[in-house]
Amino acid sequence: MSTQTRINLEALHESEERLNLALSAAGMGIWDWDVASGRLTWSETLERLFGFEPGTFPGTYEAYRDRVPSDEFASMEKELAKAIAEKRDHTTEHRVLLPDGGIRWVQGRGRPYFDENGKLRRMVGTTFDITERKRAQETLRRTSEELERIVFERSEALSKSHAFLDSLIENLPNMVFVKDARDLRFVRFNRAGEELLGLSRDELFGKNDYDFFPKDQADFFTEKDRAVLRGHEIVDIPEELIQTKSGIRVLHTKKIPLFGSDGKPEYLLGISEDITEYKRAEEQRVRLVHEKAARIEADRAAGRFRFLAEASTCLSASLEYEKTLQQLAELSVPSFADWCTITVKDEGGGLRRMAAVHSNREKRALIDELFRDYPVDADRTNGIAEVIRTGVSLYTPIVDDSLLRRAARDERHYELMSKLGTSSAILVPIQIRDQTVGAISLVYGHSARKYQPEDLATVEELGRRAGISIENARLYEQARVAVQARSEFLSIASHELKTPITSLKLQLQLTRRRVDVDRGIAPTPEKLAKALDASLGQIDRLVELIENLLDISRIEAGKLNYAFQRCDFSDLVADVIDRFGDPFSESAPIEFTPAGDTEVDCDPFRIEQVVVNLLSNAVKYGAGKPVRVTVVRRGDRVRLEVKDRGIGIDAAVIDRIFDRFERAVSNRNISGLGLGLYISKQIVLGHRGEIWVESEPEVGSTFFVEIPAAGVKS
Repeated sequence: MSTQTRINLEALHESEERLNLALSAAGMGIWDWDVASGRLTWSETLERLFGFEPGTFPGTYEAYRDRVPSDEFASMEKELAKAIAEKRDHTTEHRVLLPDGGIRWVQGRGRPYFDENGKLRRMVGTTFDITERKRAQETLRRTSEELERIVFERSEALSKSHAFLDSLIENLPNMVFVKDARDLRFVRFNRAGEELLGLSRDELFGKNDYDFFPKDQADFFTEKDRAVLRGHEIVDIPEELIQTKSGIRVLHTKKIPLFGSDGKPEYLLGISEDITEYKRAEEQRVRLVHEKAARIEADRAAGRFRFLAEASTCLSASLEYEKTLQQLAELSVPSFADWCTITVKDEGGGLRRMAAVHSNREKRALIDELFRDYPVDADRTNGIAEVIRTGVSLYTPIVDDSLLRRAARDERHYELMSKLGTSSAILVPIQIRDQTVGAISLVYGHSARKYQPEDLATVEELGRRAGISIENARLYEQARVAVQARSEFLSIASHELKTPITSLKLQLQLTRRRVDVDRGIAPTPEKLAKALDASLGQIDRLVELIENLLDISRIEAGKLNYAFQRCDFSDLVADVIDRFGDPFSESAPIEFTPAGDTEVDCDPFRIEQVVVNLLSNAVKYGAGKPVRVTVVRRGDRVRLEVKDRGIGIDAAVIDRIFDRFERAVSNRNISGLGLGLYISKQIVLGHRGEIWVESEPEVGSTFFVEIPAAGVKS
């Protein structure tokens, strides 16, 4: 065999292999029938279709026939003979009897080949597996038969259902009607509709709404009908009024479009329920609910009114507001809260808990622990501090766990508030003349009670009344202190005024005794001059006291006038020290340190009055130790400092040392009306300045005065 022949054979073999693979994938077998020898040649795919293992088909016509039902094979042979006679392709479908008892459907197509004499020589064809197609056709056939059966049964049922539907519509308790979509005339009506309207269906058929109802009602019904037909959708009319022979009735109606075969509305179906009695019952129920709610609210309002009345009685029972606030907290629990706290600003601006009460006495220790370990922080942006800072109430009807956690500073703070119970809360400010001085917090714990908006108004009113109580108590305390100060002042004033008068009287009486007109006896000029000087000194002291009292009256009347002029502050202080140096130096030496550039615009007389008061106090309370006086320029202001090393001022007194009638020590120790520093402060304020003191007991005091330098406007 030549090389080329071998290559051609190999190519042919590869081509056959590819063809077999393609035919196998397509489920197609190939056969070749040699008529002369009777030999049948099948492809492997065809062998498999007929239930043979590849290579086991005997190749005989009989082996093929054995795998086909006999009746089908006989019919197929007749068709084959006819196709050969007509010299055309032969097509057949038949079953295949598989060895395992199964059935497979195949479709074959063969083409005959004839010799030059027209005699059949050979026939070649293909065979396909059409089992799945046959199964689908069988399923379709069965489905079609089943559908025909169902349609037949449904037709009978539909005939019966028409009668049932007619009976159903006729016996429904709701009015059912049908209108022609073209002119909205009634074409059907049930018995319930007849009874509702008081009209027979014969009276209704062929008529429209305008034939039976007032125009406004007929317009309403017609408008809704048109809307249903235009929108091609159901319209629900919750309430519509209709005039009947028994009066006005209220209907709940649904209107539904019914479409013809062309998809357009042909009829309009209406179903109406008479809800007149239901509406009356509902109105009665709502009225009863409102009446019950009104009674409950009236009871609550009465309870709130009683609570406020009892609170007012409690707050007015005593002018000791610390005691009354505690009683107020106890009154609030448990009638208006499960626990309550009251916080008030102290004089230094800090926040102080004044009262804390819990309905469970065992939990009061938890409140103490809460405020001890977590005191109210004025800088916080929530809770009591926020209410006091803003003056706005906090109303939280529901306090859930997440809100409680956000309010807590840490886990232990959260646990304490949880143990106390916090489910609903109101925090309101305590105010005095628009100034917030504290806060009341009312809290419901684990009970089912929740605060309502009306409760907020009640608690806010409680806060206002608590503010009035605190203000009254403070005013009372101020009045008491003022009366005490007035009594002390009157005692001091009577003593201070009486002392120079007594001394003057004694001096004059003594001088008078030394004069005998009848005998021409009189004191010597030296003794008389001494007596007159002493008397004048007492008169000067008396005049000073009276001037101080007059200055007080001028200050209160706003008539303390000033004659401003340009002066040198250092020179002014030096002049005072020179003029009063001897009396001062006899008690304590004065060390003066002046400064340059200390010009001011002032009333020299009034500023001298301030300097004299400060020097007098320094000498009086300085225990005889040197007094240091300094004048210095500080920016756009001039400062005077008067420092002594005496007894100092107690911290409890220092904040009010510049008030009227206030003195650093008891009136029995050192003379004076307690007006000098008060007058000095008013004079300094009149010069747009400041005056203050720094002191330490048994160490000494330093008084400071600052006023604007000359030419400074502010």
